[in-house]
Amino acid sequence: MARTTTGVINGRLHPCPDKPNCICSFAEPSDGLHYYPPRKVTGNPIEKIKASLEKLNLTLVAADTNYLHCVATTAVFRFKDDLEFLYDPKDQLLHLRSASRLGHSDLGANRKRMDRILERLGF
Repeated sequence: MARTTTGVINGRLHPCPDKPNCICSFAEPSDGLHYYPPRKVTGNPIEKIKASLEKLNLTLVAADTNYLHCVATTAVFRFKDDLEFLYDPKDQLLHLRSASRLGHSDLGANRKRMDRILERLGF
């Protein structure tokens, strides 16, 4: 059985595996390979993200008040990447994680996709 690497554990998203195909705002900032900074937001952005999934070419997998898990499928080879958004109401931060399910390197695809998504959402 495959190990679950999505979801929230003790208020945090799963850490990235030891491969360069994952980014996460809970990685250490000194980890330039995996670290992706959280975004300061005013109010819970989960509903806004959920409402934009179709425009962002993402498929909803799971959602609750402060958490959203969706999947991006690459155009050519149909690889699936897991994207997660976790809102921390106390610090008003949107935490992020994006990870390829297969392979070793994504050639920066997860980071570039997350950049585009956040830009389109205005974060």
